[in-house]
Amino acid sequence: MSEDLAKKLARHREEKSLDAFAHRLKGIRVEQFLTHEEVPREALSQLDTFSKLSTRPNTTIASSASPEIIERWYSELLHDAQLESRFYCSTGFEYFAWMQCDVSGAQSISSLRGSIGNNLDFIAHRGRSVASVLEDEYDYLGFFSDY
Repeated sequence: MSEDLAKKLARHREEKSLDAFAHRLKGIRVEQFLTHEEVPREALSQLDTFSKLSTRPNTTIASSASPEIIERWYSELLHDAQLESRFYCSTGFEYFAWMQCDVSGAQSISSLRGSIGNNLDFIAHRGRSVASVLEDEYDYLGFFSDY
């Protein structure tokens, strides 16, 4: 099988799973899925800087904290980054790497973490801010900035 055909098949499989993925999310309405090319390049560049060891996080929390406290910490990070109700969130998918989200309920953070994992990137739907959470060995590292 050619590499091109394999990519097309992989993209098709991923595309077929998007509806089920979106319906599993609680407290979030997914407006659309996007590729890396469809989000602002400057935002992606800023998110890349967060994974450099020289970049200090804006906030941290111990991974041993209770789930409720960690959920509140994620919410506070998004609030500080002005990303509370409408944003793009990384999906973990290869071809549809981002989704446009409208927060519609309190379970949004726990739902994102349960479906995607703890490492999440966010880009403002309107405006020019980004946020990222990276899971370290003992802590969660929270970053946010304008781009």
